[in-house]
Amino acid sequence: MKENKFCIDCGAEITNNSPLSVRCTPCQKEHRRKRNNANRCKKHIRKLRFCLGCGKDISKLPNRAIRCPYCALAYNNHYVKLWKRKNIPRTTPNERLCSRCGKDISDLNYQAEICKDCRIWNKKRVDRDYYWKHKAEMNRKAKQYYLDNKESILEYYKKKRRFDRFKANIEGKEE
Repeated sequence: MKENKFCIDCGAEITNNSPLSVRCTPCQKEHRRKRNNANRCKKHIRKLRFCLGCGKDISKLPNRAIRCPYCALAYNNHYVKLWKRKNIPRTTPNERLCSRCGKDISDLNYQAEICKDCRIWNKKRVDRDYYWKHKAEMNRKAKQYYLDNKESILEYYKKKRRFDRFKANIEGKEE
């Protein structure tokens, strides 16, 4: 048996068959009209936004503006001077430059920040830094490995016929 449902606005019985209905048809139309009008008004309300430089209200400027015109001009002048000092040409939208040396990297992956040469240089620098930081520990482990596996290492070098040179180098370092 079907339960009777009543409108939450006027109290009249709901005649449509939808189980989700909470309003009668005339009240639902009125509710939808009010809700749409409220949403239309919300679109025209601008949020308060303030300049990053001086803190003035910039709500009336376009949405992408983050500085008032005076601060934007000062900011741009400052960075133009920096670009001129570095002697790096300003980029066009399609051109990207290496952040280290200034070469064009527009043909590389869109996430790349440095060119291939600088990437190789950076990898060498990181490897070198790691080596110097952990050199003592690496040498200690190598010496311990040699002492633990001395027989198998000497067998290997006997087969390679480099035993005499290898033994002289090892014995010289062990002393």
